[in-house]
Amino acid sequence: MSWDDLSKDELLSRFLQMEERIDELEEKIAQKDKRIEEQNERIEEQQERIEEQQERIEELETRLRKYENPH
Repeated sequence: MSWDDLSKDELLSRFLQMEERIDELEEKIAQKDKRIEEQNERIEEQQERIEEQQERIEELETRLRKYENPH
């Protein structure tokens, strides 16, 4: 059956169904966008923590080399 075979009421009904489906999909997209943003924030926090830990490791390795270096 093609769109040309549908009555005005059937076309309107299908149009309204499609509008509802679009609304549902837009809501899902908005939820996923929010989740992605939250995950990006978490990633940024973890990257900062990794950088801080790397700096601390470098500091401790430097201190360790001072004690291991025979004078």
